Amino acid sequence: MAAAARIDGQGVSKTLPMRLVIVLLAAALLVYPLVFSGAFYRDIGVTFLLAAISASAWNIVGGYAGQVSVGHSMFFGLGAYIPLLFYTHWAWPPMAAIPIAVALAIGLSLLIGMPTFRLTGHYFSMATIAVAELIRIFTGTWDFVGAAIGLQGPELDEMIIQLLSPAKDKKPSETDDAGKKPAGKDLKSENGEQEPAEKSTDEK
Repeated sequence: MAAAARIDGQGVSKTLPMRLVIVLLAAALLVYPLVFSGAFYRDIGVTFLLAAISASAWNIVGGYAGQVSVGHSMFFGLGAYIPLLFYTHWAWPPMAAIPIAVALAIGLSLLIGMPTFRLTGHYFSMATIAVAELIRIFTGTWDFVGAAIGLQGPELDEMIIQLLSPAKDKKPSETDDAGKKPAGKDLKSENGEQEPAEKSTDEK
């Protein structure tokens, strides 16, 4: 008589050890930007990693806790916004603000999770939707965090350098004084008459 199937995948044969799979996956992630250096492939790789992180986060609540949460965008967005917020307003390197983003995301999850985890089933899902929508509306009208437009990160051509270094102050471009007349151009006087351009001092 065949043995009964066991839970948790115990009866499934594994072709590769889990440690070897992790090592191969880590090696592939390290080699990927060296092999595929184009902007399109870089975006595909970043999107893949973001989707993997989001799926892993949802699996903690949906897989292990058995709750259907649809409000993970709150924590995902907070972790993405905080480094750029410190970069934009206080010229912090974005990498230096990541621990602060992690701490704030954990604090927000505790603040929201303590009352909402008292609910179960679709009531929990509705609560997470409501809180996520409230935060979306609040941040979408708050100019300090970029409102609906968002925040601008480092430039792509120097992204690695700017992620590890403070933001440089951008000086406004120098313009001609309002009272000066640019050489070589005719200007109109206040009464509408044409004024000749100032001659160079070298001309005789």
